[in-house]
Amino acid sequence: MDDGKPKLLDQLRQQIRFRNYSIRTKAVYADWAKTLYPLLSLSASG
Repeated sequence: MDDGKPKLLDQLRQQIRFRNYSIRTKAVYADWAKTLYPLLSLSASG
């Protein structure tokens, strides 16, 4: 199942590092993504 692409959260972290965001911003964005992704995937599936 792993096709070699980084997981969504890893992609988010890479982009945050690339854009030189602060460590605190990275942590907050990652927390939001962990919270919202399951909710959004549930609403999209049904």
